[in-house]
Amino acid sequence: MAKEYKFTFCSSIPKFLLDGEQFDRYDDENCILDIGCMVKFEEYGFYLVWEPKGKDAGLLDISQIWEARHSGTIKDAKIIFDLEQRPTKDSVEDRTIWITYGWDLVNVSSLFLIAKTAESAKAWRDGINGIVHNYKLRHACPTTALQKQ
Repeated sequence: MAKEYKFTFCSSIPKFLLDGEQFDRYDDENCILDIGCMVKFEEYGFYLVWEPKGKDAGLLDISQIWEARHSGTIKDAKIIFDLEQRPTKDSVEDRTIWITYGWDLVNVSSLFLIAKTAESAKAWRDGINGIVHNYKLRHACPTTALQKQ
């Protein structure tokens, strides 16, 4: 009989990342804005998952994410205008989380999450970077890779 394996490769994921939050999600590659998208991490922190209203859920492998940055540049002026029309005290730049991802540093894509408040955006940036910069997660052992699959 095999013994039970405890996955301790990653420090505990903050509860607010597991519970998720509503974001406006803009995918720079497809030029699609999803308003009121639920974004969260799955229980082990392998994937960032988003669930747009009325559409199929999407996910991003955490090993592809390079960094979650402050602000960023959304190139579509219509999207910026739409985001600025929402009633809030913080600017769009302060509420934006710019996630850069890709399999290598040459072909990098961008994903923008726009939070309701600047404080929420900062907490999510710090939380995402805490998970992404975990050396054990980046170089997981085969057993952990099996759990991921």
